Amino acid sequence: MGIMGAVADDESMDYLQDDDQTQLPLASPEPPGWQRHQAGFLDRGRFLMENEVLSDVVFVVGKGVIKQEIPAHKFILAMGSPVFETLFYGPIRQLAADGSDLRIPDIEPDSFRNLLRYLYTDDVTGINEDTVLSTLHAAKKYDVPQLKNACLQFMKQNIRCDNVFAVLEQAQSTEETDLIAQCLELIDHEALAIANSNEFLDINFETLLLIFERSTLAIKEIDLFNALDRWATNECNRRGFPVETPNKRRIIGKAIYEIRFPLMSVEELANGPVQSGILRPEEVKDIFLYLFAEDKPEIAFSAVPRLPANKSGPYTVERFAEAGGSWGYGGGADSIQFVSDHDVRLQGCGIYGTSDGPGRHVINLKVLKADDKKVLREQETVIVSDGSRSPYRIPLTEPIIVKSGVPHIVTARIEGPSSFRGAKGAKKVAVKVEKFHTMSSTPSQSQYEFSFTESPFSENGTSVQDGQLPLLIFSPI
Repeated sequence: MGIMGAVADDESMDYLQDDDQTQLPLASPEPPGWQRHQAGFLDRGRFLMENEVLSDVVFVVGKGVIKQEIPAHKFILAMGSPVFETLFYGPIRQLAADGSDLRIPDIEPDSFRNLLRYLYTDDVTGINEDTVLSTLHAAKKYDVPQLKNACLQFMKQNIRCDNVFAVLEQAQSTEETDLIAQCLELIDHEALAIANSNEFLDINFETLLLIFERSTLAIKEIDLFNALDRWATNECNRRGFPVETPNKRRIIGKAIYEIRFPLMSVEELANGPVQSGILRPEEVKDIFLYLFAEDKPEIAFSAVPRLPANKSGPYTVERFAEAGGSWGYGGGADSIQFVSDHDVRLQGCGIYGTSDGPGRHVINLKVLKADDKKVLREQETVIVSDGSRSPYRIPLTEPIIVKSGVPHIVTARIEGPSSFRGAKGAKKVAVKVEKFHTMSSTPSQSQYEFSFTESPFSENGTSVQDGQLPLLIFSPI
């Protein structure tokens, strides 16, 4: 059974009944003098492992067609496991005193051999993807912490998208916080691939909710919704329910409120969630009112962008020392070019709102690479401002990786009344950044520097010194 398989749940130990017909040949006893051929204690342990020589106990391991007899030595086992010590030499030792074979149905033979190999020789090389979960079960059952740690270390080094849920389940059952954190970090980074995997369809609701609640998933909300829809369809089939919208909504339950629908584009909303019927009509109405109405209703869905896993931030790069005056529109796009001295994820930008009371602006936002003018992101956003000088933050629908030293351009074509304008702009802005890491509670600190230059796409007057686009929003990589 592989690393994705489940450990058998059966009685932990029993004795063979008289009618049990399992009889497999054991190794023939060695003639006296075998000790002379063993160089040391470990060699003697390797020789005795699964050898009938001096054996005083036989385990019948596994069940069904894989059931096997394995001879062993009580004293060696008791030296490495307090459970075996109690079994053979403690108050209940009389249970095995009659020479009956001991039956171990809940551990697979190869995994039980891994346990014996460690107890006899300190060797853990038998741990592999096919045996690690059952070996971990054996190590916990017989209280062998060194073997348990070796299993956990193997899983840490071999977590992949196709086994992360099985590893997470084991990590949760053993309360291994570091391994849980590593599983969740992989899910964060590889959220799209994992959400599209077949393994995702088989997770339980509690695991589904644990994932969807995370604010660090690297995935678009429309892709997360599509994954949820697929999971609900699979659950209907698994439970024998008709695959119908009411049944899917009932199964999804409160997980629907972990999808951040306001971050989807209008096209994504209309062609996906709205047509699926999973969203109720009043929920659809509230989402569109939230996106476009000046008087926004309260909705049950978050509009805060998710940030990539274990990356601090978001941080803001504020390029103007002052804000005031008036900035009009109708002359084309406002634009600025920038470059960072570190790799960053561009999360969004800031736009000044109306300078004369409440107002509404429609903004076509683009991010381009400066060298080839390739458009990396384009989105349309509506903002309703209240006359405050504070910039209105516009999150990107999906973060953009900005490499160190590679110039990028942000442009905003704005329609609406006059807004505030920035003044006394800086050519260089330094931001102090703290990065937190999964395995450490102490952040590392560094300084990120952003340099600003004039953009060839600035048609409405924005420059390094004054104008629009007062801030950038980023998180470190």
